[in-house]
Amino acid sequence: MPCLAWYNGWSPEERRATVPIQLKAFRVGKIKRPTRCTICGFDKPKREREIVLHNERYDQPLVGFGCCRRCHNALHRRFEDPARWVRLLERVASHDCWARGLSLDPASQMASFHVTYPDVKRQRE
Repeated sequence: MPCLAWYNGWSPEERRATVPIQLKAFRVGKIKRPTRCTICGFDKPKREREIVLHNERYDQPLVGFGCCRRCHNALHRRFEDPARWVRLLERVASHDCWARGLSLDPASQMASFHVTYPDVKRQRE
């Protein structure tokens, strides 16, 4: 999904800036390319890029969650169609899946991550 909108307080430009960082980290082996969707469990991609590294924290570009294209698209469209997102989670996600804690408030796209998710500890890469 192209980075066309703000997300968790990061601008499209800030979000796009993480892509070369991730690609280099994959290439040099600093992180491994995800092979399983952490939402639905899909793990049989036909092509390498069918599972993407989804970021919630663009200040930590190497920390993310593997997501298949279907779940990743629904995740980013959850503000437009929250009912679809909730139905997807109910169908495919475990009860303790990280994605269940994501905000459905469209205002959270512009708000800082730590304003929307004040209880999330800062992680180290």
